Amino acid sequence: VVVGKEVGAGYHMKGYQYVKGFSILCPSITFTICFIGLIFNQPLLSLFGLGAEALHYGKYMIMIYLAAGTIRTCNYIMNCCYRAGGEAIFGTVLEITCLFTISVPATWIAGMVLHLPFLAVFSFLYTDELIRFVFEVWYTRSGKWVKPVTESGKATLPQFKEELAALRK
Repeated sequence: VVVGKEVGAGYHMKGYQYVKGFSILCPSITFTICFIGLIFNQPLLSLFGLGAEALHYGKYMIMIYLAAGTIRTCNYIMNCCYRAGGEAIFGTVLEITCLFTISVPATWIAGMVLHLPFLAVFSFLYTDELIRFVFEVWYTRSGKWVKPVTESGKATLPQFKEELAALRK
């Protein structure tokens, strides 16, 4: 909402800076929550009356998500900010493409063909996240996602492109 408001008002650089900040802040929060969950996994998971084996799986699932969830949150934040900036296609197509060409087949192969243990198969759920992250960081830095729909936003778009080009030099 904040990004969309800034882009719509014609303050593209401010919206661009917000995306960069949110792309660091939100994954940091995810990492912190997962890290706290990892530290306190025993008392936290025991609230659910789980057995020893389930506690073991829960602990390692939290560890896997500590890394994968942090990157995943970054991807989600950037994708949502693209939509707020007027770009609804790139992030959605990238997400769907990576999910069905990388993550789903990799997870299926890990479980059904290679017969890997559950935790290994669980980790394959996130195989597309790092690839999406690389493309989304590139797209975020490019500023191509800034596509205002308001008149004031459209009027200041050339100025934003010049500012962004000057930043890259």
